[in-house]
Amino acid sequence: MQHNLAPAKRAARLLAALPASLTHLEFAYAGEQQLQFRDVPAIAGLTALHTLRIRRWDSNADITKAEEAAATGGLDPLLLARMQQLQVLELGWLGRGALPALLQVMPQLSSLRRLDLQCEAVVALPASEAARYSNLLPASKHLSKLVLRGTARMLPDARYGCHLFAGRQLPQLQQLALGWDPEAADDPVEDADDLPPPFLDSEAMQAMAGCCPALHTLLAPGCVTEDAQLAPLLQLTALSALFLAGDEIDDDFAEQQLALLVGLKELRVNLASELTDVGVAHLTALTGLHSLILEDCSISEDMSGILHDEGRLELHYRESTGESVAQQLRPRARRAVLLAALEAEEQAGGMEAPGALQALLGAHCGSCQQLREQLEAAQARADAAEAAAAKTSATLTTVATLLKMVLRQVAAERKAHAQQLPQQPAAAVHVEGQ
Repeated sequence: MQHNLAPAKRAARLLAALPASLTHLEFAYAGEQQLQFRDVPAIAGLTALHTLRIRRWDSNADITKAEEAAATGGLDPLLLARMQQLQVLELGWLGRGALPALLQVMPQLSSLRRLDLQCEAVVALPASEAARYSNLLPASKHLSKLVLRGTARMLPDARYGCHLFAGRQLPQLQQLALGWDPEAADDPVEDADDLPPPFLDSEAMQAMAGCCPALHTLLAPGCVTEDAQLAPLLQLTALSALFLAGDEIDDDFAEQQLALLVGLKELRVNLASELTDVGVAHLTALTGLHSLILEDCSISEDMSGILHDEGRLELHYRESTGESVAQQLRPRARRAVLLAALEAEEQAGGMEAPGALQALLGAHCGSCQQLREQLEAAQARADAAEAAAAKTSATLTTVATLLKMVLRQVAAERKAHAQQLPQQPAAAVHVEGQ
């Protein structure tokens, strides 16, 4: 059942009229005041309810993030304290002071299988509560999908990301979306302003890997810090899909971090202005990829291909030919690396390309010196062939000239010989008549 509810009194009346046997409830709350348990006490009587979605409804579709953050309304999570039976929960508009209440409620929701929290407007917890941050996650061993939109706003700063997962065990969690909902109809990650502040450093990565050992999909656009190490993700043997975004994803990150995740089948990177063709070339190490999408990156037309705009690359496994993404990417990477190496040499006044490019050349087509030797050898072969052809042509011309001279000489000699022969008298012929 779905309702668009205005202020709390109307919400209370509608909820009081619902049957206790109701299993699914979804409503949008548009009140300016915070929706609390005292406003809707009847919600505790829905003992059969296992799916609850409470979303914000606002007639102003163009509300800004600043206006949303300044809003005084929202949801008080304490209204869920008596609903331990919930399996699917979406709280789409948490009030500014909602996090302390979440610390109390989440440990009680031990039956949750899916949780979606929208925290863009909340006030961060104080650093003194860092030891309790993991209580923001439900203590449910059944949880398989977790969406935390606005996660960075929960924390005082990036140093506290590890505390969110420390000590919590979510053994069945398969999908973790931090700041982006994979099932949303529209993709909100279209501009750098849409990205949250990064908070996943190496320590947070390690804590997350320990918290979610069965994770197969991690969607964390804008969440990874510049110096984060992805090595802890290698512990997640089921991890097959990764979505990142932001300028932290550069060529070095692609080489030193992304290229290590050889178990990935899907990789997406958005808004990475420091990721160039050279960095993309390292992704050929991901031989198991079935899908690669790069959006708003600094890649060339040669790398993007004729079907996509510059800065965008999309490759998928070709069932008809069995050609993997890495196989499709390799020739593009080879061209891009050669061009980058030759350009680097030109800019360096003929000196060899930097070490990073040398390594790529070794992987794709040898060193710059080898490339130069190959080009010189090919040019020498072409010059030799041209010289041989010219020599052959000259020889044929000479033979033809000599042959003409011989023929003229033979003709002259035959003519002279004919003139030296003696003249014989003509024979008389007599015919007698009968």
